[in-house]
Amino acid sequence: MWKDLLTLSRGEQRGLIVLLLLLLMLILLRFGLSYFDPVGRDESFGQDDIVLLKPESGEIPAASAKAAGMNLSVFDPNDISYDQLVAFGIPARISHNWSAYLKAGGHFRSPQDVGKIYGVNDSLLQLLLPYIKMDLKPESKPQPPKPHCFDLNKVDSDQLITLGWDSCMIAELMTMREELWFPGWYADTRLACWTYDSLDFIRLSARQRYSRDDIDNPPLICINSADETQWMELPGIGETYSRRIVAYRNLLGGFVSVNQIAEVYGISEDNFNRIKQYLVLDTVVPRRINVNKATVAGLRRHPYIDFFIASEIVERRKALKHIINIAQLDSLENIDSAKWELLKYYLCTE
Repeated sequence: MWKDLLTLSRGEQRGLIVLLLLLLMLILLRFGLSYFDPVGRDESFGQDDIVLLKPESGEIPAASAKAAGMNLSVFDPNDISYDQLVAFGIPARISHNWSAYLKAGGHFRSPQDVGKIYGVNDSLLQLLLPYIKMDLKPESKPQPPKPHCFDLNKVDSDQLITLGWDSCMIAELMTMREELWFPGWYADTRLACWTYDSLDFIRLSARQRYSRDDIDNPPLICINSADETQWMELPGIGETYSRRIVAYRNLLGGFVSVNQIAEVYGISEDNFNRIKQYLVLDTVVPRRINVNKATVAGLRRHPYIDFFIASEIVERRKALKHIINIAQLDSLENIDSAKWELLKYYLCTE
């Protein structure tokens, strides 16, 4: 046989040597794999409840475990050593993975999570489940204290002292409160960090306090030129309503009647009747829409014109070729007389 090798060419001899080396490497790799099994790790495990898993009959199926060559007893999978696992009859490779997982900081949240250990198949897991006893009570995590909020218009000196304010800062705030009103509330954690610069900053958002005479006798408001600040001088009109009034005025193109203020979203009939005596219609020409050029989409941008009214206006324009007078639209089916009395001021023909 060996003599036959000598009859091979040099290239064939080299190929045979390489083949033998590859076979040797595969044999060594096969025996070495068992020492390099990866260890699974799942850091999502936590603790939830106390569970003791047992079969429905209440008895541990020792016969099944013994039949598999195992000597199992009740255990906690989060508190067990490599030696204990091996003593149970669990293969050394799986015991190594299990122990390494725990040492790496892993934690089982439920008995079924044991099946995530590399090497634990369904059959082995079913044998282990009846013996698993876990303390799964949720860990009581300390809750951060909820901040306590203060109204700067009412907070007293003692409360500010507990927040670390000095007497000069407290005196400055009390002086500011005589003339200003502060909107919003402030958390104690925030107030504890305030300085004199903070007081100067909130002065910008504060509002002027009014005397009782000012409240009982608010100024007259020109509804087409008053800004949001002026609207807030009226009783019952705060920042939100004043912003809505100005926005609605811009959407309409200007007010043509004091009663249009009652159309603003959120303003009740009682609130409107309370402020109506202070409202004045100033002579401002409203922004108008040219009905001979506007499209359906352009007409619909006005609050008084919906899709049906806009479509009717366009159809009437097509029928007449050109609208000469706005009165030609007052007979449209979808426009009632009350709406027309306001809408006509926002339409033009040129």
